[in-house]
Amino acid sequence: LHPNNACTDFKLFELAGKLLAKCLYDTIIYGPSLVNIHFSRSFYKQMLDIPVHYSDFSQDDPQYFTSKIKYILDNPINDAGLDLFFVEEEQASSDGQALAFREIEIKPDGKNVPVTD
Repeated sequence: LHPNNACTDFKLFELAGKLLAKCLYDTIIYGPSLVNIHFSRSFYKQMLDIPVHYSDFSQDDPQYFTSKIKYILDNPINDAGLDLFFVEEEQASSDGQALAFREIEIKPDGKNVPVTD
């Protein structure tokens, strides 16, 4: 859902994809005992270019959904003390080794606009 834009070496991702494809292919040819894999609903939606909704996480990762998303939905944001603003933090590598974070404003002047109910 959230790729790291600072990563530029995609050879390992390509290798992982080829290994997974080979395992899935062999499973179809030789039988279902080789790989028992199930993709998440949000993964299928991304492959089909369908927007992912926060409710998809209730089946993808029930613990994350219950501890984070459901908490935010069920409780007033103003009283939760979460200090949420309309910004997103992104990891950026400035010199190839040190990781730095930069804020991306989701809406104009988002760093000064708190999230409210």
